[in-house]
Amino acid sequence: MYFLRDLHSADIEWLVEAGADPAIQQWSSVGTSLTGPAAQQLIAGSSDELKVWAIVTEQGQAVGTITLHAIDGINATADVGYWILPQARRQGAARAALQMVEAELKTIPEVQRVQLNIMEGNHASFLLAQGLGYKKKSSGQCSCGNQGEVQSVLYEKTL
Repeated sequence: MYFLRDLHSADIEWLVEAGADPAIQQWSSVGTSLTGPAAQQLIAGSSDELKVWAIVTEQGQAVGTITLHAIDGINATADVGYWILPQARRQGAARAALQMVEAELKTIPEVQRVQLNIMEGNHASFLLAQGLGYKKKSSGQCSCGNQGEVQSVLYEKTL
């Protein structure tokens, strides 16, 4: 079982370590930018993200993050992203975190849909999105990961 909690100052070390993971660099918007100062900004809420939660186990061990990047009130959409530490992948953490964030977003009247912008080739995230009922909306480009502008697939789910 997993839970979400706010980030706090004790998270700096594992956040910086996560930023060095090649898969997190490749598949997320973290890239190589998660240095100590960047982690402090994330924790303080002074980054460009609306909200970032730590995904934690019942024992309180952080295994990743899930982020509310933006809410587009005109299109009634919320843009969400996540990453999971290597030792916790394929154990249900991302699925549980997405379901918890979806439940939270259902309480916001101006949000009717959730979007996941997934980099082309990230088959694990494609399967997760599809398994949770997200539908492929479009293909395009995103500036996530350490590869600059890359091909991506936008998945969307109506709440």
